[in-house]
Order: sequence, then C-alpha cells, then structure tokens
Amino acid sequence: MSKKTPQIRFKGFTDDWEERKLGDVVGEIQSGNRLPKDSLTNGDVPYVVAQTKNDGVFKKIARETLDYNGNPMKLFPGNSISFSIDNPEAMFYRNAEFYTSNIMRVIHEDHLTHEQYVFILENMKRFIRGYDWSRKFSGPVVSNLEYLQPSEEEQQKIGSFFKQLDKTIAHHQRKLDLLKEQKKGFLQKMFPKNGAKIPELRFEGFTGDWEARKLTDVTSSYSGLTYSPTDVQDKGTFVLRSSNVKNDQLVDADNVYVNPDIVNSNNVKVGDVIVVVRNGSRSLIGKHAIVIKEMPNTVIGAFMSAFRGQNGDYINALLSTNNFQKEVHKSLGATINQITGKDFSMMNFLTPKLEEQSKIGSFFKQLDETIALHQGKLDLLKEQKKGFLQKMFVS
Repeated sequence: MSKKTPQIRFKGFTDDWEERKLGDVVGEIQSGNRLPKDSLTNGDVPYVVAQTKNDGVFKKIARETLDYNGNPMKLFPGNSISFSIDNPEAMFYRNAEFYTSNIMRVIHEDHLTHEQYVFILENMKRFIRGYDWSRKFSGPVVSNLEYLQPSEEEQQKIGSFFKQLDKTIAHHQRKLDLLKEQKKGFLQKMFPKNGAKIPELRFEGFTGDWEARKLTDVTSSYSGLTYSPTDVQDKGTFVLRSSNVKNDQLVDADNVYVNPDIVNSNNVKVGDVIVVVRNGSRSLIGKHAIVIKEMPNTVIGAFMSAFRGQNGDYINALLSTNNFQKEVHKSLGATINQITGKDFSMMNFLTPKLEEQSKIGSFFKQLDETIALHQGKLDLLKEQKKGFLQKMFVS
C-alpha cells in the first residue's frame, strides 16, 4: 500500500492513513448458532442467515431459544456487523440485537461507534470484490484483512457521510418497492380473476362482461433475427435481447450490434411489446417490455418475439398479470424452456372493448413511468455511492 491518502477528504484532514489489520481493531470475531427447525417459534428477535433478502433476516424468533445442541442461543447486541462465510453479499450492519446462524460471523466492539462500523463495513466490501471464494471467508481471514485507517475523527466523518447516503438509498428503495407492490395490486384488481367476467376495479362508465379473445386475434406478432458471432460489430443494427429487458423496461445492458446487411426482420416500432420466449433460465421466459420511443435501426433477437396491436400499453399490462404467467408456465412443461408462436395462438384472455383497453393501458403506462423515474433515481444514487467509495477510501 504505497498511497496513504484518498482522492477526496473532508476539510481539515491532511495526515496519512495508517496501515492496520482488522483483527487489531475489532478484536474477536464470533460465530452464530445452528437453530433446530422445531425451534422456529414466533418472537421479536431477528434470526439472521446467509441470504440478502430482508437484510438477511430469515425469521423473528423467541428470546431464550435453544440451539441445535440444546444450549441457549447466543444473543448478539446491536451496533455489530454480521457476515456470511460463503455468501459475499450477506454482509450487513445491525443496529438492534439479533441471533444468527452457525455459518455467519459477527463483529462487535463496545467502543466502536455506528459511523466507525460503517467505515469498517465498506472496507470489508471493497476487500471481498477480489476475494477467491473457493476459500471460506472465515473469521481468521477477516482478522488478517489489511487496510488503511485514518484518525477516529475522520472515520466518524466518513462513516456519517455513508450512513446518510445509505439512508437516502434505502428511502428510495422503499418507495420503489411500494410502487411495485401497488402495481401488483392494481393488476390483480383491474383484470378479471379466474371465473369472473369483469374486474373488481373499473373506470367509471364501463359496464358489461369482458369477452374471451385469443392474444393473436388482438395483436400481430413477429419473430427475431438469427445472426452469427461473425455478424457482430461495434456499430450497426441494434439487437434487443433478454439482457435489454429489466424491471419491465428496455435498458442498455450488454448491447449487441450486427451488420445491417444481414438483417431480414422487422424494425421495432413505438408500442411494440417485446417478450423473451427462449432462455436458459426458465424464470426469464415471458419477461417483457414496451417500446416507448422511436428506435431506428433496431430489431429483436432470435430468442424474442414482439406483439403489435392497437393498444400496446394494454397488451404490456396484460402480459404483467398472473393470468399471462400461468399461460406461460402451462406452455413450458417439465423440460422445455421456450414458448412458441403456437403456444401464443392458444392463449385466451378476457378482454374489454378498445376504449376500456385504452384507459387501462394509459393507467399502467403512467404507473410504469413513475416506477422507471424512481428506479433511475435509485440507480443514480447507487452509482454516486460507488464513485464516492472509490475516491474517499485508499485503494
């Protein structure tokens, strides 16, 4: 470690950072307990495992729960770091007391502040990016982690900065999650459920039953472009693939361009709904997005299909419903990871008249735009955090 100071510092700090081992700063790194299945009783103490969902909290269990060997579970205090020995993403600051599993490790020192823990946690995250995960990320490995550390006062400043940034990110994440949950709720209520002829929630002025229509009767469809690796080039015709569909939006991700001379398929138009119809991952089949702006010289790839109709926004919303997902999984069968044009031609959905389709489509279009706006803010904040981490820590 030749460089001793970061690119960006708070005013008033000029001294070199000192090389330290994490074990000299945080002391003993402790292990959690294995919890018997029959002890998963409801309670108020979080039980943390090696997952990332819900910040690793698997369940809340009762105090004084016994471990697998019949001994009292070890209760860890708040102001701690929990991390997994085999999942690099399961690494969190914990602000309240908790239990944790035997494949988790815990760092806790009474004298360290929240802000110092934030500083330590960010250093640990930086370290694991280059770690060889064929080896266990054990307590001894973490204890021997070498990093550069400034004075306690500067640690506090840096930790406080990232603490506030993390709060802002978490706030935007909650807002985004709430919007996505609201969309799920509206999809359930604004499309008829099994056995019903009308939805629970309807725009004023619309009455009468919805009619069963085949998807291929209300849309036309086209297939994607087949190309070879030799056709790929730095510029040319843009090919939309599975990687370009994320969170029901079209995004730039691992973009591919091909020689325009080999293109013999339709160019996408505004309102087209593109769908993943073949993929190694079954969970991606049926993933879709609508084209919301002019995209000249852009086609879809061979593992995609596209639907074009009078109300693309309505079709896009329909493909987000549980009804469509059920049809997709019905077509996939036990081993087949694709849906075909024939599969689509057999899909029937209850459908309202064009004017009501337009109302529903406009509603979900606006909701999707709001979701995309919040997703963009969240992505920007995460990118800003990455930039600050690069410049406010010593590599």
